[in-house]
Amino acid sequence: MTFQETYNLRADDSMKQRTQVAVVSTAQDISYEDPSTPDHETRMKWVKYAFQWTATVEEQAIWYVVIDPIVQSKGAACEDIDIKNVVVAQLPTLILLAPGT
Repeated sequence: MTFQETYNLRADDSMKQRTQVAVVSTAQDISYEDPSTPDHETRMKWVKYAFQWTATVEEQAIWYVVIDPIVQSKGAACEDIDIKNVVVAQLPTLILLAPGT
């Protein structure tokens, strides 16, 4: 993909919506994890933030999504799991970006 195509994909409403769902789905997964999971307390703070500020977290995550090599190769035809995999992989960064974590 060219830079312009990547930018257009980032601005695509469907891609934004799918990324928001990936954020919420990831947050829900974390809410079910065992409390003994490393850094669980911080992760749960992010869960609360992600549910309250989903659009903000989507804005933080979407650049990682659209520059991912798998998403780049498939474009808007990428699968939902491709998007979620990027969100999960970038979770440590997204947690650092959340206030209070």
